[in-house]
Amino acid sequence: MTGYDLKRLFRDTVGHFYPASDGSLYPALRKLDHDGLVRMRVEHRGRRARKVYSVTEAGRAWFLARLEEQTAPVFVHDEPMIKLYFGHHRPQSALRHLEQIRRLNAELAEYLALASAEMSRTESSPFRRAVIEAGWRMTGFRAKMLAEIGTRLRREIGARRSADRRRKPLKMASGLRKMAAGLRSTAASARWTPEL
Repeated sequence: MTGYDLKRLFRDTVGHFYPASDGSLYPALRKLDHDGLVRMRVEHRGRRARKVYSVTEAGRAWFLARLEEQTAPVFVHDEPMIKLYFGHHRPQSALRHLEQIRRLNAELAEYLALASAEMSRTESSPFRRAVIEAGWRMTGFRAKMLAEIGTRLRREIGARRSADRRRKPLKMASGLRKMAAGLRSTAASARWTPEL
């Protein structure tokens, strides 16, 4: 399997949980080859040479040992949610980000639903089917949740704008009253003369 094949396999199966970028995949393959966990051979096809990797016995044992280890807790770095948290500074941008995230999750949920249906017919491993189903259900839930949050935020922002429009004349009147009181106070103090 080439690095490209492996990247495609990750994307099409567990990419939702563990994306594999070129910047992480190829250095990892070099390290695994250096450590004797995979074997790399060069395959020539016409003028192009491809690096093809295969797992060694030591690599298979290492992999199975990793499956036994306790996993660390997952911490998600979710930049769009951070932008939403500070959305009061740019409400319309925050709503656009929210809609973009919702749409991407809905599209991914649709893709994973199709993959899940296909795997129910072709995949013998219930664990692989369970992972795809978990991804499908989580992205579907997230898309629905984000749609509900977006609707509520748009309603709240609209209500706040209406309230602000109604309050502005009151603020102006209040400001005029304060200014008039200040002028009266200044005028009164100008008339005041100390007793000698």
